[in-house]
Amino acid sequence: MSATASIRPNANWFGPELISNGTFDNASGWEFLGPSQFAVANGKLVCTCTDGYRAINYATLSVGKTYRVVFEISDHISGAIAPGVNYATGGHWVWSGNGTYTFDMVCDNNAYFSFLSWGSPAFNGSIDNVSLKEVFA
Repeated sequence: MSATASIRPNANWFGPELISNGTFDNASGWEFLGPSQFAVANGKLVCTCTDGYRAINYATLSVGKTYRVVFEISDHISGAIAPGVNYATGGHWVWSGNGTYTFDMVCDNNAYFSFLSWGSPAFNGSIDNVSLKEVFA
């Protein structure tokens, strides 16, 4: 008698990195809506934003798929930033304060990944080490 087994860890499996240049070595791979609001300096995305401006990375995303987002905020002075995909379920997650943040989201629309400056006062700080990977449950 023979048997075939599949070994799988208890944790989720992840697809390849989808964000190009998540370490901000330069501005390559990113588009800024409100270009004077964003700058890439010292390996970080620096934002001195007013409400509603975006830093966009055109990662290939698929409707109905779950994605793991990881990023760091540093040099935080004020405001909040909303990372995500337009129309992600649960709306935008809004983050404020220095730290490393991780969350999962489901893509509701073939859109782009972005950081949206949120609220009043708007986000004033830096973002780095951005990662976006598909989650295989």
